[in-house]
Amino acid sequence: MLSLECVRRGPPALYGKGFDNLPKEFLQPFTGTLVGSLDRRHSSNAVSRVLDELLRDPRDVGDMASQLESQLREIQSETFGQDTGRECAGVHLPKTNA
Repeated sequence: MLSLECVRRGPPALYGKGFDNLPKEFLQPFTGTLVGSLDRRHSSNAVSRVLDELLRDPRDVGDMASQLESQLREIQSETFGQDTGRECAGVHLPKTNA
C-alpha cells in the first residue's frame, strides 16, 4: 500500500525509500502495521492492521482485496491460531498462553 502511494505521488517506491516523504495523514493508519516483536500477539495484530488497511483503500487493490477478504482472514487465523506453534515467513512462532 505504501509503495503504491509512492508511485502515485512521486517519491521512490522501492525498498521503502519514499515512505518518509508521504503525508503524515496517510502514514498514520499504518503505524500499527509494524511488528515490534515476533511473539504471536504482536505479529497477529500487525497482520490484522495490514489487512484492515488493504480492505479500507478502494483504489487499485480495494475491490480485489474485498473479494479475497474471507480467504485472507482464514490464512491469518490458521497462521496465528492458538492450537500449535506455526511457521510464518520462515520464523517459528511458538505457542503462547494468551
